[in-house]
Amino acid sequence: MFKPALTWITGHRRWTALGASSTIVAGLVVVATIWGLRMADRAELLSNNLRSDGLLAEGAVANASKDTYASITASLRDSKKSASELEGDLWPLRAVGSVVGWVPILGDNVTGVPDLVERLNHDLDAAIGLLAVAEELLTVFDDLSDDRGLVDILGVLPPESEIDRLALLIAEAAEALARAERKAAEIDDGRLWGKVGRESAELRSREAGLRDAIDWTAFTAESLRQLSLLGDVSLPLVGLLGGGDPAGSSLDRDILGVMPDLEMASASAYRAVVAANRAVPSGVIGSPIGDSLLEFEPVLLALADMAGAGALSWTAISPALDKMESSPGGLLGEGSTLLSALELLREARPQLEEARRTLEAVARGLRTAHLKTPVAASSAFSLAERSAELALAIGFLSDFSEIGPQALGEDRPRRYLVLGQTSDELRGSGGFVSGAWLLTFDDGQMSEHVYHDVVEVDDTARLSQYPLPPELLARHMDAPVWLLRDATWSPEFPSAAKTAAEIFQLGQGGPDVDGVIALTQWAFIDLGETLGSINIDGEPIAAGDLLSALESGTDRDGRAFLDTLFGAVLDEFNQPGVNDPLFAVAEAASRILNRKD
Repeated sequence: MFKPALTWITGHRRWTALGASSTIVAGLVVVATIWGLRMADRAELLSNNLRSDGLLAEGAVANASKDTYASITASLRDSKKSASELEGDLWPLRAVGSVVGWVPILGDNVTGVPDLVERLNHDLDAAIGLLAVAEELLTVFDDLSDDRGLVDILGVLPPESEIDRLALLIAEAAEALARAERKAAEIDDGRLWGKVGRESAELRSREAGLRDAIDWTAFTAESLRQLSLLGDVSLPLVGLLGGGDPAGSSLDRDILGVMPDLEMASASAYRAVVAANRAVPSGVIGSPIGDSLLEFEPVLLALADMAGAGALSWTAISPALDKMESSPGGLLGEGSTLLSALELLREARPQLEEARRTLEAVARGLRTAHLKTPVAASSAFSLAERSAELALAIGFLSDFSEIGPQALGEDRPRRYLVLGQTSDELRGSGGFVSGAWLLTFDDGQMSEHVYHDVVEVDDTARLSQYPLPPELLARHMDAPVWLLRDATWSPEFPSAAKTAAEIFQLGQGGPDVDGVIALTQWAFIDLGETLGSINIDGEPIAAGDLLSALESGTDRDGRAFLDTLFGAVLDEFNQPGVNDPLFAVAEAASRILNRKD
Protein backbone atom coordinates (compact mmCIF):
# COMPACT_ATOMS: atom_id res chain seq x y z
CA MET A 1 0.00 0.00 0.00
CA PHE A 2 3.00 2.31 0.51
CA LYS A 3 4.34 1.62 -2.99
CA PRO A 4 2.08 4.11 -4.77
CA ALA A 5 3.00 6.67 -2.17
CA LEU A 6 6.73 5.96 -2.47
CA THR A 7 6.42 6.18 -6.21
CA TRP A 8 4.66 9.53 -5.90
CA ILE A 9 7.26 10.88 -3.51
CA THR A 10 10.09 9.71 -5.75
CA GLY A 11 8.53 11.49 -8.67
CA HIS A 12 7.77 14.67 -6.74
CA ARG A 13 10.85 15.39 -4.53
CA ARG A 14 10.51 19.19 -4.70
CA TRP A 15 6.95 19.11 -3.53
CA THR A 16 7.89 16.72 -0.75
CA ALA A 17 10.65 19.03 0.53
CA LEU A 18 8.27 21.95 0.42
CA GLY A 19 5.70 20.00 2.38
CA ALA A 20 8.25 19.10 5.01
CA SER A 21 9.33 22.75 5.26
CA SER A 22 5.73 23.84 5.55
CA THR A 23 5.19 21.35 8.31
CA ILE A 24 8.27 22.67 10.15
CA VAL A 25 7.15 26.24 9.66
CA ALA A 26 3.64 25.42 10.80
CA GLY A 27 5.10 23.76 13.85
CA LEU A 28 7.25 26.79 14.56
CA VAL A 29 4.24 29.04 14.19
CA VAL A 30 2.24 26.96 16.63
CA VAL A 31 5.09 26.75 19.14
CA ALA A 32 5.99 30.43 18.77
CA THR A 33 2.36 31.44 19.07
CA ILE A 34 1.81 29.42 22.23
CA TRP A 35 5.10 30.64 23.76
CA GLY A 36 4.53 34.16 22.53
CA LEU A 37 1.10 34.24 24.11
CA ARG A 38 2.68 33.19 27.40
CA MET A 39 5.12 36.05 27.03
CA ALA A 40 2.19 38.27 26.14
CA ASP A 41 0.59 37.32 29.46
CA ARG A 42 3.70 38.51 31.26
CA ALA A 43 3.75 41.64 29.13
CA GLU A 44 0.06 42.23 29.89
CA LEU A 45 0.74 42.03 33.62
CA LEU A 46 3.57 44.54 33.30
CA SER A 47 1.44 46.77 31.12
CA ASN A 48 -1.29 46.72 33.76
CA ASN A 49 1.30 47.73 36.33
CA LEU A 50 2.36 50.59 34.08
CA ARG A 51 -1.23 51.72 33.73
CA SER A 52 -1.91 51.71 37.46
CA ASP A 53 1.46 53.06 38.58
CA GLY A 54 1.67 55.49 35.70
CA LEU A 55 -1.71 56.92 36.62
CA LEU A 56 -0.56 57.18 40.23
CA ALA A 57 2.58 58.99 39.07
CA GLU A 58 0.48 61.45 37.07
CA GLY A 59 -1.89 61.75 40.02
CA ALA A 60 1.01 62.61 42.28
CA VAL A 61 1.73 65.55 39.98
CA ALA A 62 -1.89 66.65 39.95
CA ASN A 63 -2.79 66.19 43.59
CA ALA A 64 0.49 67.30 45.17
CA SER A 65 0.70 64.15 47.26
CA LYS A 66 4.14 62.88 48.21
CA ASP A 67 2.83 60.13 50.47
CA THR A 68 2.83 57.44 47.79
CA TYR A 69 6.10 58.41 46.07
CA ALA A 70 8.18 55.66 47.66
CA SER A 71 5.67 52.88 46.97
CA ILE A 72 4.96 54.03 43.39
CA THR A 73 8.65 54.36 42.61
CA ALA A 74 9.38 50.91 44.08
CA SER A 75 6.55 49.34 42.11
CA LEU A 76 7.67 51.00 38.87
CA ARG A 77 11.25 49.87 39.42
CA ASP A 78 10.07 46.29 40.08
CA SER A 79 8.07 46.42 36.87
CA LYS A 80 11.09 47.81 35.04
CA LYS A 81 13.24 44.95 36.31
CA SER A 82 10.65 42.40 35.21
CA ALA A 83 10.25 44.09 31.84
CA SER A 84 14.01 44.04 31.27
CA GLU A 85 14.13 40.34 32.16
CA LEU A 86 11.19 39.66 29.86
CA GLU A 87 12.85 41.51 27.01
CA GLY A 88 15.94 39.31 27.51
CA ASP A 89 13.79 36.16 27.49
CA LEU A 90 12.24 37.08 24.16
CA TRP A 91 15.32 36.46 22.00
CA PRO A 92 13.94 33.10 20.72
CA LEU A 93 10.74 34.79 19.68
CA ARG A 94 12.68 37.41 17.76
CA ALA A 95 14.58 34.62 16.02
CA VAL A 96 11.38 32.79 15.16
CA GLY A 97 9.78 36.01 14.11
CA SER A 98 12.35 36.42 11.35
CA VAL A 99 11.09 33.13 9.92
CA VAL A 100 7.34 33.29 10.53
CA GLY A 101 6.75 37.03 10.53
CA TRP A 102 5.23 36.81 7.04
CA VAL A 103 2.47 34.46 8.19
CA PRO A 104 -0.81 36.45 8.27
CA ILE A 105 -2.25 37.29 11.69
CA LEU A 106 -0.13 34.84 13.67
CA GLY A 107 3.12 36.24 12.35
CA ASP A 108 2.18 39.81 13.35
CA ASN A 109 1.44 38.69 16.88
CA VAL A 110 4.68 36.70 17.09
CA THR A 111 6.76 39.72 16.06
CA GLY A 112 4.49 42.14 17.95
CA VAL A 113 5.22 40.78 21.42
CA PRO A 114 8.96 41.75 21.45
CA ASP A 115 8.09 45.16 20.07
CA LEU A 116 5.42 45.51 22.74
CA VAL A 117 7.85 44.64 25.52
CA GLU A 118 10.48 47.04 24.15
CA ARG A 119 7.90 49.82 24.18
CA LEU A 120 6.92 48.82 27.69
CA ASN A 121 10.51 49.20 28.88
CA HIS A 122 10.76 52.69 27.41
CA ASP A 123 7.37 53.64 28.87
CA LEU A 124 8.46 52.48 32.32
CA ASP A 125 11.63 54.58 32.02
CA ALA A 126 9.45 57.57 31.12
CA ALA A 127 7.06 56.94 34.03
CA ILE A 128 9.94 56.61 36.53
CA GLY A 129 11.43 59.84 35.19
CA LEU A 130 8.06 61.59 35.41
CA LEU A 131 7.74 60.56 39.05
CA ALA A 132 11.16 62.01 39.86
CA VAL A 133 10.17 65.24 38.13
CA ALA A 134 6.86 65.33 40.00
CA GLU A 135 8.63 65.05 43.34
CA GLU A 136 10.92 67.96 42.42
CA LEU A 137 8.01 70.10 41.26
CA LEU A 138 5.93 69.47 44.35
CA THR A 139 8.84 70.52 46.55
CA VAL A 140 8.95 73.82 44.66
CA PHE A 141 5.20 74.41 44.70
CA ASP A 142 4.94 73.60 48.39
CA ASP A 143 7.07 76.71 48.95
CA LEU A 144 4.60 78.72 46.86
CA SER A 145 1.54 77.72 48.86
CA ASP A 146 1.49 80.41 51.55
CA ASP A 147 0.33 84.02 51.52
CA ARG A 148 3.65 85.82 51.26
CA GLY A 149 4.10 88.73 48.88
CA LEU A 150 5.03 88.30 45.24
CA VAL A 151 8.69 89.18 45.58
CA ASP A 152 9.01 86.93 48.65
CA ILE A 153 7.56 84.05 46.63
CA LEU A 154 9.88 84.75 43.71
CA GLY A 155 12.76 84.79 46.16
CA VAL A 156 12.21 81.17 47.28
CA LEU A 157 12.23 79.75 43.77
CA PRO A 158 15.09 77.32 43.08
CA PRO A 159 18.26 78.74 41.52
CA GLU A 160 18.90 78.32 37.81
CA SER A 161 21.24 75.36 38.43
CA GLU A 162 18.42 73.39 40.08
CA ILE A 163 16.00 74.29 37.32
CA ASP A 164 18.62 73.09 34.80
CA ARG A 165 18.80 69.78 36.67
CA LEU A 166 15.01 69.53 36.64
CA ALA A 167 14.98 70.25 32.90
CA LEU A 168 17.54 67.46 32.40
CA LEU A 169 15.29 64.98 34.24
CA ILE A 170 12.38 66.04 32.07
CA ALA A 171 14.48 65.69 28.92
CA GLU A 172 15.52 62.16 29.92
CA ALA A 173 11.91 61.16 30.56
CA ALA A 174 10.85 62.73 27.27
CA GLU A 175 13.57 60.88 25.36
CA ALA A 176 12.54 57.55 26.92
CA LEU A 177 8.97 58.19 25.85
CA ALA A 178 10.12 59.26 22.38
CA ARG A 179 11.83 55.87 21.96
CA ALA A 180 8.56 54.17 22.88
CA GLU A 181 6.67 56.39 20.43
CA ARG A 182 9.10 55.58 17.62
CA LYS A 183 8.65 51.88 18.26
CA ALA A 184 4.86 52.34 18.42
CA ALA A 185 4.97 54.01 15.00
CA GLU A 186 6.37 50.75 13.57
CA ILE A 187 3.42 48.74 14.89
CA ASP A 188 0.06 48.51 13.14
CA ASP A 189 -2.49 47.80 15.88
CA GLY A 190 -4.99 46.77 13.25
CA ARG A 191 -2.87 43.72 12.32
CA LEU A 192 -2.69 42.45 15.90
CA TRP A 193 -5.36 40.36 17.57
CA GLY A 194 -6.35 39.25 21.02
CA LYS A 195 -4.53 40.50 24.09
CA VAL A 196 -1.49 41.57 22.03
CA GLY A 197 -3.66 43.99 20.08
CA ARG A 198 -5.42 45.18 23.20
CA GLU A 199 -2.18 45.81 25.05
CA SER A 200 -0.70 47.70 22.13
CA ALA A 201 -3.74 49.97 22.03
CA GLU A 202 -3.64 50.41 25.81
CA LEU A 203 0.05 51.29 25.68
CA ARG A 204 -0.68 53.85 23.00
CA SER A 205 -3.27 55.47 25.27
CA ARG A 206 -0.88 55.40 28.24
CA GLU A 207 1.87 56.91 26.12
CA ALA A 208 -0.43 59.76 25.14
CA GLY A 209 -1.10 60.44 28.82
CA LEU A 210 2.61 60.33 29.64
CA ARG A 211 3.34 62.66 26.74
CA ASP A 212 0.82 65.21 27.99
CA ALA A 213 2.22 65.04 31.52
CA ILE A 214 5.88 65.25 30.45
CA ASP A 215 5.26 68.09 28.02
CA TRP A 216 3.43 69.97 30.74
CA THR A 217 6.30 69.51 33.19
CA ALA A 218 8.64 70.92 30.53
CA PHE A 219 6.45 74.01 30.18
CA THR A 220 6.22 74.24 33.97
CA ALA A 221 10.00 74.08 34.36
CA GLU A 222 10.34 76.87 31.82
CA SER A 223 7.77 78.87 33.81
CA LEU A 224 9.88 78.39 36.93
CA ARG A 225 12.96 79.52 35.02
CA GLN A 226 11.24 82.69 33.83
CA LEU A 227 9.79 83.36 37.29
CA SER A 228 13.26 82.93 38.78
CA LEU A 229 14.66 85.44 36.28
CA LEU A 230 11.79 87.76 37.19
CA GLY A 231 12.76 87.38 40.83
CA ASP A 232 16.29 88.55 40.02
CA VAL A 233 14.95 91.66 38.29
CA SER A 234 12.48 92.28 41.11
CA LEU A 235 15.05 92.45 43.89
CA PRO A 236 15.14 96.29 43.86
CA LEU A 237 11.35 96.25 44.24
CA VAL A 238 11.15 94.17 47.41
CA GLY A 239 9.60 97.02 49.41
CA LEU A 240 7.35 98.06 46.58
CA LEU A 241 5.87 94.65 45.69
CA GLY A 242 6.45 92.55 48.76
CA GLY A 243 3.39 93.69 50.72
CA GLY A 244 3.02 95.86 53.77
CA ASP A 245 2.40 99.57 54.02
CA PRO A 246 2.69 101.39 50.67
CA ALA A 247 3.88 104.49 52.50
CA GLY A 248 6.96 102.61 53.59
CA SER A 249 7.96 101.57 50.09
CA SER A 250 7.95 104.70 47.97
CA LEU A 251 9.12 104.72 44.41
CA ASP A 252 12.42 106.39 43.75
CA ARG A 253 14.54 107.08 40.71
CA ASP A 254 16.39 103.77 40.96
CA ILE A 255 13.17 101.76 41.12
CA LEU A 256 11.66 103.62 38.18
CA GLY A 257 14.83 102.88 36.22
CA VAL A 258 14.30 99.13 36.73
CA MET A 259 10.78 99.22 35.29
CA PRO A 260 11.74 98.52 31.63
CA ASP A 261 13.63 95.38 32.67
CA LEU A 262 10.78 94.37 34.95
CA GLU A 263 8.31 94.75 32.09
CA MET A 264 10.33 92.43 29.84
CA ALA A 265 10.90 89.84 32.56
CA SER A 266 7.29 89.77 33.74
CA ALA A 267 6.02 89.54 30.13
CA SER A 268 8.34 86.58 29.50
CA ALA A 269 7.18 84.90 32.71
CA TYR A 270 3.55 85.55 31.73
CA ARG A 271 4.02 83.92 28.31
CA ALA A 272 5.74 80.90 29.86
CA VAL A 273 2.96 80.42 32.42
CA VAL A 274 0.29 80.80 29.74
CA ALA A 275 2.03 78.11 27.65
CA ALA A 276 2.11 75.78 30.67
CA ASN A 277 -1.56 76.39 31.40
CA ARG A 278 -2.54 75.72 27.79
CA ALA A 279 -0.71 72.39 27.95
CA VAL A 280 -2.03 71.31 31.34
CA PRO A 281 -3.38 67.72 31.35
CA SER A 282 -7.01 67.31 32.27
CA GLY A 283 -6.07 65.51 35.48
CA VAL A 284 -4.03 68.48 36.68
CA ILE A 285 -6.82 71.02 36.20
CA GLY A 286 -8.17 72.00 39.60
CA SER A 287 -5.18 70.58 41.47
CA PRO A 288 -2.99 72.72 43.76
CA ILE A 289 -0.24 72.97 41.13
CA GLY A 290 -2.70 73.59 38.32
CA ASP A 291 -4.47 76.33 40.28
CA SER A 292 -1.18 77.97 41.29
CA LEU A 293 0.01 78.32 37.72
CA LEU A 294 -3.41 79.29 36.43
CA GLU A 295 -3.78 82.08 38.97
CA PHE A 296 -0.30 83.36 38.26
CA GLU A 297 -1.58 84.47 34.84
CA PRO A 298 -3.58 87.56 35.90
CA VAL A 299 -0.94 88.51 38.47
CA LEU A 300 1.93 88.37 35.97
CA LEU A 301 -0.08 90.16 33.30
CA ALA A 302 -0.89 92.89 35.81
CA LEU A 303 2.76 93.10 36.84
CA ALA A 304 3.80 93.45 33.18
CA ASP A 305 1.20 96.18 32.64
CA MET A 306 2.24 97.97 35.82
CA ALA A 307 5.90 97.79 34.85
CA GLY A 308 5.03 98.98 31.34
CA ALA A 309 3.28 102.00 32.80
CA GLY A 310 6.27 102.54 35.08
CA ALA A 311 8.64 102.33 32.11
CA LEU A 312 6.51 104.82 30.20
CA SER A 313 6.51 107.12 33.21
CA TRP A 314 10.27 106.75 33.54
CA THR A 315 10.70 107.86 29.93
CA ALA A 316 8.41 110.85 30.55
CA ILE A 317 9.88 111.88 33.90
CA SER A 318 13.60 111.35 33.29
CA PRO A 319 14.18 114.67 31.44
CA ALA A 320 12.55 116.57 34.32
CA LEU A 321 14.67 114.72 36.87
CA ASP A 322 17.79 115.47 34.83
CA LYS A 323 16.80 119.13 34.79
CA MET A 324 16.47 119.12 38.58
CA GLU A 325 20.00 117.74 38.94
CA SER A 326 21.36 121.16 38.05
CA SER A 327 19.18 122.92 40.65
CA PRO A 328 21.42 124.54 43.31
CA GLY A 329 18.39 125.40 45.41
CA GLY A 330 16.83 121.99 45.41
CA LEU A 331 13.09 121.89 44.94
CA LEU A 332 12.01 125.36 46.07
CA GLY A 333 15.16 127.24 47.09
CA GLU A 334 17.06 130.00 45.32
CA GLY A 335 18.09 128.98 41.81
CA SER A 336 15.53 126.16 41.64
CA THR A 337 14.94 124.72 38.17
CA LEU A 338 11.51 123.39 39.14
CA LEU A 339 9.61 125.51 36.61
CA SER A 340 11.76 124.20 33.77
CA ALA A 341 11.23 120.64 35.03
CA LEU A 342 7.46 121.21 35.14
CA GLU A 343 7.53 122.43 31.54
CA LEU A 344 9.18 119.16 30.52
CA LEU A 345 6.55 117.22 32.45
CA ARG A 346 3.80 119.18 30.73
CA GLU A 347 5.22 118.20 27.35
CA ALA A 348 5.18 114.55 28.48
CA ARG A 349 1.65 114.75 29.88
CA PRO A 350 0.09 112.44 27.22
CA GLN A 351 2.47 109.65 28.26
CA LEU A 352 1.79 110.31 31.92
CA GLU A 353 -1.96 110.17 31.35
CA GLU A 354 -1.64 106.90 29.43
CA ALA A 355 0.41 105.45 32.29
CA ARG A 356 -2.15 106.63 34.83
CA ARG A 357 -5.03 105.00 32.90
CA THR A 358 -3.11 101.74 32.61
CA LEU A 359 -2.32 101.65 36.32
CA GLU A 360 -5.88 102.44 37.31
CA ALA A 361 -7.08 99.60 35.06
CA VAL A 362 -4.55 97.23 36.64
CA ALA A 363 -5.75 98.13 40.13
CA ARG A 364 -9.43 97.70 39.17
CA GLY A 365 -8.78 94.37 37.48
CA LEU A 366 -6.85 92.90 40.39
CA ARG A 367 -9.35 94.12 42.98
CA THR A 368 -12.20 92.34 41.15
CA ALA A 369 -10.23 89.15 40.40
CA HIS A 370 -11.44 86.07 42.28
CA LEU A 371 -8.25 84.24 43.20
CA LYS A 372 -8.28 81.16 45.42
CA THR A 373 -4.61 80.45 46.07
CA PRO A 374 -3.03 82.44 48.93
CA VAL A 375 0.04 83.48 46.93
CA ALA A 376 -2.03 84.80 44.03
CA ALA A 377 -4.51 86.59 46.28
CA SER A 378 -1.74 88.17 48.37
CA SER A 379 0.24 89.17 45.28
CA ALA A 380 -2.85 90.61 43.61
CA PHE A 381 -3.62 92.70 46.69
CA SER A 382 -0.11 94.18 46.94
CA LEU A 383 0.05 94.83 43.17
CA ALA A 384 -3.37 96.50 43.22
CA GLU A 385 -2.32 98.74 46.10
CA ARG A 386 0.99 99.66 44.46
CA SER A 387 -0.63 100.27 41.09
CA ALA A 388 -3.18 102.58 42.68
CA GLU A 389 -0.41 104.43 44.55
CA LEU A 390 1.65 104.76 41.39
CA ALA A 391 -1.40 105.98 39.46
CA LEU A 392 -1.98 108.69 42.08
CA ALA A 393 1.66 109.79 41.97
CA ILE A 394 1.78 109.94 38.17
CA GLY A 395 -1.56 111.70 38.14
CA PHE A 396 -0.22 114.22 40.64
CA LEU A 397 2.78 114.97 38.41
CA SER A 398 0.58 115.19 35.34
CA ASP A 399 -1.92 117.54 36.97
CA PHE A 400 0.71 119.62 38.75
CA SER A 401 2.59 120.14 35.50
CA GLU A 402 -0.51 122.07 34.36
CA ILE A 403 -1.29 124.10 37.47
CA GLY A 404 2.16 124.18 39.08
CA PRO A 405 3.85 127.00 37.14
CA GLN A 406 1.07 129.46 37.86
CA ALA A 407 0.65 128.23 41.43
CA LEU A 408 4.38 128.69 42.07
CA GLY A 409 4.39 132.29 40.90
CA GLU A 410 5.57 132.02 37.32
CA ASP A 411 3.58 135.13 36.32
CA ARG A 412 3.36 136.95 39.69
CA PRO A 413 4.05 136.24 43.38
CA ARG A 414 1.54 133.94 45.08
CA ARG A 415 0.75 133.76 48.78
CA TYR A 416 -0.71 130.75 50.57
CA LEU A 417 -2.04 130.35 54.06
CA VAL A 418 -0.90 126.96 55.42
CA LEU A 419 -2.79 125.62 58.41
CA GLY A 420 -1.04 123.17 60.70
CA GLN A 421 -3.76 120.87 62.04
CA THR A 422 -3.74 118.44 64.93
CA SER A 423 -5.96 115.54 63.92
CA ASP A 424 -5.81 114.20 67.49
CA GLU A 425 -8.50 116.85 68.16
CA LEU A 426 -10.71 116.35 65.15
CA ARG A 427 -12.55 119.00 63.21
CA GLY A 428 -14.67 118.64 60.09
CA SER A 429 -11.79 119.44 57.73
CA GLY A 430 -9.03 117.55 59.50
CA GLY A 431 -8.26 118.85 62.97
CA PHE A 432 -7.77 121.67 65.42
CA VAL A 433 -5.58 124.44 63.94
CA SER A 434 -2.48 124.75 66.11
CA GLY A 435 -0.31 126.91 63.85
CA ALA A 436 -0.27 128.81 60.58
CA TRP A 437 2.30 129.87 58.00
CA LEU A 438 2.21 132.43 55.26
CA LEU A 439 4.20 131.14 52.29
CA THR A 440 5.15 133.28 49.31
CA PHE A 441 6.24 131.80 45.96
CA ASP A 442 7.87 133.88 43.26
CA ASP A 443 9.09 132.51 39.91
CA GLY A 444 9.06 128.92 41.16
CA GLN A 445 10.92 129.64 44.41
CA MET A 446 9.73 130.00 47.97
CA SER A 447 10.76 133.56 48.77
CA GLU A 448 9.27 133.78 52.26
CA HIS A 449 7.67 131.71 54.96
CA VAL A 450 6.42 133.20 58.21
CA TYR A 451 5.05 131.25 61.18
CA HIS A 452 2.09 132.45 63.28
CA ASP A 453 1.13 130.86 66.59
CA VAL A 454 -2.59 130.15 66.50
CA VAL A 455 -3.08 131.82 69.90
CA GLU A 456 -1.46 135.04 68.70
CA VAL A 457 -2.76 135.22 65.15
CA ASP A 458 -6.19 136.60 66.10
CA ASP A 459 -6.61 140.30 66.91
CA THR A 460 -8.40 140.43 70.25
CA ALA A 461 -9.02 144.14 69.78
CA ARG A 462 -11.20 143.49 66.75
CA LEU A 463 -13.21 140.48 67.95
CA SER A 464 -16.43 142.36 67.27
CA GLN A 465 -15.64 142.15 63.57
CA TYR A 466 -15.12 138.38 63.67
CA PRO A 467 -17.88 136.14 62.27
CA LEU A 468 -20.29 134.38 64.58
CA PRO A 469 -19.40 130.73 65.19
CA PRO A 470 -21.48 127.86 63.79
CA GLU A 471 -24.35 126.90 66.08
CA LEU A 472 -22.82 123.60 67.22
CA LEU A 473 -19.43 125.22 67.85
CA ALA A 474 -21.10 127.85 70.02
CA ARG A 475 -23.28 125.32 71.85
CA HIS A 476 -20.70 122.60 72.56
CA MET A 477 -17.44 124.62 72.68
CA ASP A 478 -18.89 127.76 74.27
CA ALA A 479 -17.27 129.85 71.49
CA PRO A 480 -18.47 133.49 71.39
CA VAL A 481 -16.71 134.24 68.07
CA TRP A 482 -15.16 132.23 65.31
CA LEU A 483 -11.36 132.17 65.66
CA LEU A 484 -8.73 130.73 63.31
CA ARG A 485 -8.15 127.71 65.58
CA ASP A 486 -11.68 126.51 64.76
CA ALA A 487 -11.79 127.66 61.13
CA THR A 488 -11.83 124.05 59.88
CA TRP A 489 -15.10 123.25 61.65
CA SER A 490 -16.87 122.66 58.34
CA PRO A 491 -16.37 119.29 56.59
CA GLU A 492 -16.49 121.08 53.22
CA PHE A 493 -12.90 122.20 52.79
CA PRO A 494 -13.45 125.03 50.24
CA SER A 495 -15.84 126.59 52.74
CA ALA A 496 -13.41 126.05 55.61
CA ALA A 497 -10.55 127.50 53.55
CA LYS A 498 -12.53 130.63 52.73
CA THR A 499 -13.39 131.08 56.38
CA ALA A 500 -9.74 130.60 57.43
CA ALA A 501 -8.53 133.19 54.89
CA GLU A 502 -11.09 135.76 56.06
CA ILE A 503 -10.30 135.21 59.77
CA PHE A 504 -6.54 135.37 59.10
CA GLN A 505 -6.91 138.67 57.26
CA LEU A 506 -9.02 140.03 60.14
CA GLY A 507 -6.42 139.01 62.67
CA GLN A 508 -3.36 140.21 60.72
CA GLY A 509 -4.88 143.07 58.76
CA GLY A 510 -3.96 141.32 55.49
CA PRO A 511 -2.47 140.40 53.16
CA ASP A 512 -4.82 138.67 50.76
CA VAL A 513 -3.93 135.05 50.03
CA ASP A 514 -4.23 133.10 46.78
CA GLY A 515 -5.06 129.82 48.43
CA VAL A 516 -5.29 127.85 51.64
CA ILE A 517 -3.52 124.56 52.39
CA ALA A 518 -4.16 122.45 55.48
CA LEU A 519 -1.71 119.80 56.75
CA THR A 520 -2.19 117.37 59.63
CA GLN A 521 0.78 116.13 61.61
CA TRP A 522 0.64 112.92 59.56
CA ALA A 523 1.44 114.89 56.41
CA PHE A 524 4.61 116.21 58.04
CA ILE A 525 5.54 112.70 59.17
CA ASP A 526 4.88 111.21 55.71
CA LEU A 527 6.94 113.84 53.92
CA GLY A 528 9.75 113.43 56.45
CA GLU A 529 9.74 109.66 56.02
CA THR A 530 9.91 110.05 52.26
CA LEU A 531 13.07 112.10 52.62
CA GLY A 532 14.56 109.36 54.79
CA SER A 533 15.62 111.64 57.65
CA ILE A 534 15.54 115.31 58.53
CA ASN A 535 17.78 117.54 60.62
CA ILE A 536 16.12 119.17 63.60
CA ASP A 537 18.31 121.61 65.48
CA GLY A 538 21.38 120.07 63.85
CA GLU A 539 20.45 116.53 64.85
CA PRO A 540 19.42 114.03 62.13
CA ILE A 541 16.15 112.31 62.97
CA ALA A 542 15.54 108.99 61.22
CA ALA A 543 12.21 108.46 59.48
CA GLY A 544 11.04 105.89 62.01
CA ASP A 545 11.70 108.30 64.89
CA LEU A 546 9.83 111.31 63.52
CA LEU A 547 6.56 110.64 65.32
CA SER A 548 8.22 110.26 68.71
CA ALA A 549 10.36 113.34 67.97
CA LEU A 550 7.19 115.31 67.20
CA GLU A 551 5.53 114.16 70.41
CA SER A 552 8.54 114.88 72.62
CA GLY A 553 9.27 118.18 70.83
CA THR A 554 5.68 119.35 71.29
CA ASP A 555 5.80 118.41 74.96
CA ARG A 556 9.02 120.43 75.31
CA ASP A 557 8.43 123.44 73.04
CA GLY A 558 4.65 123.44 72.64
CA ARG A 559 3.03 124.41 69.37
CA ALA A 560 6.21 126.15 68.19
CA PHE A 561 7.84 122.76 67.58
CA LEU A 562 5.54 122.30 64.59
CA ASP A 563 7.28 125.27 62.98
CA THR A 564 10.65 123.65 63.76
CA LEU A 565 9.53 120.46 62.03
CA PHE A 566 8.03 122.32 59.06
CA GLY A 567 11.18 124.39 58.62
CA ALA A 568 13.34 121.25 58.76
CA VAL A 569 11.25 119.61 56.00
CA LEU A 570 11.51 122.74 53.83
CA ASP A 571 15.28 122.85 54.38
CA GLU A 572 15.53 119.27 53.11
CA PHE A 573 13.48 120.13 50.02
CA ASN A 574 15.79 123.03 49.25
CA GLN A 575 18.99 121.00 49.36
CA PRO A 576 20.83 120.17 46.10
CA GLY A 577 20.25 116.54 45.11
CA VAL A 578 16.61 116.47 46.18
CA ASN A 579 15.84 115.23 42.67
CA ASP A 580 16.79 111.68 43.74
CA PRO A 581 13.64 111.18 45.86
CA LEU A 582 11.63 113.64 43.77
CA PHE A 583 9.22 111.05 42.43
CA ALA A 584 8.86 109.61 45.93
CA VAL A 585 7.93 113.12 47.13
CA ALA A 586 5.28 113.29 44.41
CA GLU A 587 3.99 109.90 45.48
CA ALA A 588 3.87 111.00 49.11
CA ALA A 589 2.07 114.23 48.15
CA SER A 590 -0.53 112.33 46.14
CA ARG A 591 -0.98 109.86 48.98
CA ILE A 592 -1.41 112.67 51.52
CA LEU A 593 -4.00 114.35 49.30
CA ASN A 594 -5.88 111.12 48.70
CA ARG A 595 -5.85 110.40 52.43
CA LYS A 596 -7.07 113.94 53.08
CA ASP A 597 -4.17 114.75 55.40
